Amino acid sequence: MKEEFVGREWLFCKVEKWFEKDLGSRESRVFLIWGGAGTGKSSFAQEFVRRHEGEKLAGYHYCQRDNPRTCDLQSLVYSLSTMLSKSLSEYAALVEKLQTDQFRDNPNALFDLLITTPLQQLNENTRHFLVIDGLDEGGAMIASCFARLSGTLPSSLRVILTARHNSPALSGLFLNSTSVKLDQFETSLESLSSKDIRQFVSMKYRKLQTEFNCIPSFFATDEQVGQEKIVQASQNCFLYAKLVMEHIFDGHNEIGLPASLSEIYCLDFRRHFPDIEFFEKKVAPVLQIVLAIQSAKAFIHQEIPEIGRLNHLISIFKNNEDGSTQF
Repeated sequence: MKEEFVGREWLFCKVEKWFEKDLGSRESRVFLIWGGAGTGKSSFAQEFVRRHEGEKLAGYHYCQRDNPRTCDLQSLVYSLSTMLSKSLSEYAALVEKLQTDQFRDNPNALFDLLITTPLQQLNENTRHFLVIDGLDEGGAMIASCFARLSGTLPSSLRVILTARHNSPALSGLFLNSTSVKLDQFETSLESLSSKDIRQFVSMKYRKLQTEFNCIPSFFATDEQVGQEKIVQASQNCFLYAKLVMEHIFDGHNEIGLPASLSEIYCLDFRRHFPDIEFFEKKVAPVLQIVLAIQSAKAFIHQEIPEIGRLNHLISIFKNNEDGSTQF
């Protein structure tokens, strides 16, 4: 079930003010949202899309490293082009008769043909957004395409990007863009980031308390104190707070307050697979097959040997709404 979205109203306001601002010809059309794993970048992007779909939103794309097709530049171009054609009639007229067959093996040129060049030619006065989430996961080729695009768009069309810090794919790119950082934790009760994480922890606590109909010993002495401990330990990582609270309510009080998100994953792994030898012999080989098939799905449209057999194998896997796969 999708997590309820809370907080970040200050960020919505900041983006809206930037959107309404008239930009000079040399100013970047990109608003970049930086943040570490679990700080809510994707949640914000999805909520932003939800709030503006059918209005100012011209198109969006979510890059997910564990879903290779979302990181394929050619797939991204065709997906965005379809959305842009529905949102912008002038764009649709510009690309309607373009021939793309010759660019099948050159996704960079395809991006310029269907995205960069027609968007440069737009004369529409109505302002619109593009939202690209997880740009760092999309890789260097996708990042460089949007870096080229950012300096050529008309002022009426803006791009909102989310990405993790220190990504090699984004090195040296978007240096002049407007940006915010979501993982700068401040202990002050008045800071915007601390208000967001406290609001999230409070919401999650109420939801879990209703679901489990109990108060775990971690919160038994003082609910507020327990919540504040999680806020401080999270260091502004929403995913950390979510997972820790779910573990505590699920009866795993021994988890305490792990030092990091990575430690949570390690503890979870050890609980599910206490016998490492069993995991290596029985589970790991299956996971390797899953990863291999998942990667192959990104290129299923290409002519590859044994296509029928591969399709049969892939059919046993179920795609979730978030792009992940289960079987």
